[in-house]
Amino acid sequence: MPSIKDDSTVQAIAREYCSNGRRWEQAMVTVGYAPSYARDGRGHKLRANVRVKAAIKAIDDELAAESKFSRELQLKRLDSLLEMAIGQQNVTAGKACIAEQNDMLGYHRDNAPNAERELAKLERASEEERKLAVLAARLRTEEESQDRPNIRIGHG
Repeated sequence: MPSIKDDSTVQAIAREYCSNGRRWEQAMVTVGYAPSYARDGRGHKLRANVRVKAAIKAIDDELAAESKFSRELQLKRLDSLLEMAIGQQNVTAGKACIAEQNDMLGYHRDNAPNAERELAKLERASEEERKLAVLAARLRTEEESQDRPNIRIGHG
């Protein structure tokens, strides 16, 4: 597995992330991390790494200098298009602008949560965590049942 301490790994992650449509998990897997590591919280902690952020910013700045376009300029253009769509009451165009902005800002998830991922998390959980989860669920159920008035059906 690659090491984030190695500058070549930092650069490879940044290059891949900027070239693949800003899909974090896919960039990590392409660089050599295991898919489970990239999907897990540990992989997303690398995204906050100061060196990785600096490398991504350097690539963005270089691309902006080379062309007339930058992320900031494109976001401003999308903002003006969104205002135009709202003014014309064009819901479809407005939704398209918002979706594009969300994609540019990285608000879309790489992968939606699924049953397999949840099962894998449960398998990793310790026995103590499982017991605590069961106890918490029982406690919530008891509290909810006590908050509701008793409803009697039938003769009364």
